[in-house]
Amino acid sequence: MIITGNSIGFSLDLVTRLLDDVSENTRVEALEFRHVGIWEVKEALSDMQLLASGTMGRKGLYHAKIRPAPEYSLTREQWFHAADVLEQELGYDDLPRVLVLHEQGDRAHLHVIWGRTDIDTMTLRPDSFTYGKHERAARALEAAFGHEAVPSRRTPAPDTWPDPDGQGDAP
Repeated sequence: MIITGNSIGFSLDLVTRLLDDVSENTRVEALEFRHVGIWEVKEALSDMQLLASGTMGRKGLYHAKIRPAPEYSLTREQWFHAADVLEQELGYDDLPRVLVLHEQGDRAHLHVIWGRTDIDTMTLRPDSFTYGKHERAARALEAAFGHEAVPSRRTPAPDTWPDPDGQGDAP
C-alpha cells in the first residue's frame, strides 16, 4: 500500500483534481462527509479551510492519497478502514473529513481530506513527520488485508536486504 499526503490550503485546483479529472478516472465518488454541514466537496473543503482562518494558519487541510498495489482491490468497508487507520496514525481523529474514491479501470485510490482545525483549542493539528506515520499505516493495512508489503523509498524490497549474518550464500 502506498500512502502519500501533505498539508494544503483550499484551492480550486484540488477540487478539479478530485471531481473533474475524468480524463484519467472512469468513476469518481464522494464516499463520506464527516463533521461537515455541506455535502458538496468544494463547499465542504472551503468551509474546513475557512475554519482554519481563525487559527492564523494558511494550510488548514491535510490531503492524503491511499493506493493499494496494482494486484489488489479493496471493498468499500476496507476503504473506510484504511482512512480510519491513517487518521489514527496522524492524530486527526474526530476532525472533519471528506473521502473521495477514484476508479481508473480496475484500479482505485482514495483521497482523504481532513480539516486540521481543533475546535477546542482553535489551533491546527500538527502535520510534521508524516512520512513515518504513512508508512506505519500502510504496513498495518497490508497486514490487516493480507497484502504483500509494497517497498518504500526508504525501505528497500526484502530481497535486497543484507543477510543478517553477513555471510551471503556461503555454506
